[in-house]
Amino acid sequence: MDSLDQLQDIAAFVAVGELGSLARAGAQLGIPVVMVSKRLSSLERWTGTKLAMRGGRSVQLTAEGQIYFARAKPLVAAVHSAYAETVAAAASAQGRLVVAMPPDFGNSWISPLLGDFIRAHPAIELELDLCPEGVDPSAMRVDVAIRVGPVHEQLLIARPLGAIPQHVFAARDYLASAPALQHPSDLDAHTCILLDTPSGGATWTFSKGGEKVEVKVAGRLSTNQVQMAHQLVNQGHGIAALPVYPLAFSEAARTSARVLADWEMASVPVYALLPSRLVSPKTKLFIDYLANALSFAEVDASIQLSGT
Repeated sequence: MDSLDQLQDIAAFVAVGELGSLARAGAQLGIPVVMVSKRLSSLERWTGTKLAMRGGRSVQLTAEGQIYFARAKPLVAAVHSAYAETVAAAASAQGRLVVAMPPDFGNSWISPLLGDFIRAHPAIELELDLCPEGVDPSAMRVDVAIRVGPVHEQLLIARPLGAIPQHVFAARDYLASAPALQHPSDLDAHTCILLDTPSGGATWTFSKGGEKVEVKVAGRLSTNQVQMAHQLVNQGHGIAALPVYPLAFSEAARTSARVLADWEMASVPVYALLPSRLVSPKTKLFIDYLANALSFAEVDASIQLSGT
């Protein structure tokens, strides 16, 4: 007998003990009378003890049955209570919500949005896990993970949250003494800083009208943090293709400029990753909020205006 069958047998026995009738117990449990009788017999075989005397329309517990009933009734009540509390919690947006995200993205994009969310939903407790590496929510204690860049794991549930524009930046001092940079192919003569993230790489792709250009870039420096890449650019160590992060750009704008501004680069996708399609109300509420609150295009417009 497995544990689920055993628990169902005990629940049937407790209903019989409370109501004194197989028929009334079946009506309460929503199962046929014959099934109640089978469950009672199954429990008696498992315990090796006669628990009830069936007679006419009524059922009387034996002395052993009364002892078992006294112990089993609180157990069944606890199971029902746990079920009711779980259903109630699942039906409402409350409790702890664990969200994982890259540090740069969290500080630049998510942190400014949290105030409105936590004020609107005081029953939700947010635990923010800033992980530099990509997080698989199915393998960690995470309700939702934010991924900046493509999603290759086929088993993960990914909900798009938007796409961050990506541009090429360089320090003004660097450009003053560097070779001309009018076309993406001119990058061959420049030192580049690589963003070592799922969205970065050694090949930068540009488009302009119907023209598409792929350039293999090289450099001695790489990092997995957008803010550090901006700092390296500011220090004149080279040119970087970076997604637009407000905090990083606001600091970089004083000494850096966008280059190759008439060429477009592919935007970097942002996803909410889920371990399952069964999403709790609190998780759905948070993802819906992010999808509506994140405004990548608006920030990009202001950055193009000030940084071009």
